[in-house]
Amino acid sequence: QDFEYYVSEFQRSGFLGGLRWYQVFDRNWNILTTQLGRNPKVMQPSMFLMGQDDGVMKMYGGQESLSYRLQQHCTNLICPPLFLKGAGHWVQQQYPKEVNKKLLEFLKRVTHDKDTSSTTMTTGFPTSKL
Repeated sequence: QDFEYYVSEFQRSGFLGGLRWYQVFDRNWNILTTQLGRNPKVMQPSMFLMGQDDGVMKMYGGQESLSYRLQQHCTNLICPPLFLKGAGHWVQQQYPKEVNKKLLEFLKRVTHDKDTSSTTMTTGFPTSKL
């Protein structure tokens, strides 16, 4: 049902919007680094969830390398990075129940833990595989 909807929308409007993201990637990067600097930090309570079979992970050197980079740029990771087995790039569409469960757990944790410093993860934590 979802697939048919996307097909009909792409037939109606084309896929140019999706491709534009990649066409302006370098421009967006230059704008962001001009505004935020070369090493911006995410300081909000954060969670990272990715499909274990997502090809993008290879661009970042695999799970361990990606986990290390997240620790450097996300100063308040609430849990180790999560890699969903059997999922690819569209993890939220492939496994919506699992993704929603993890999102709700994260939201419950950050809304009930008033002192998030006690839940902040430090560098060196292992990666999780669901």
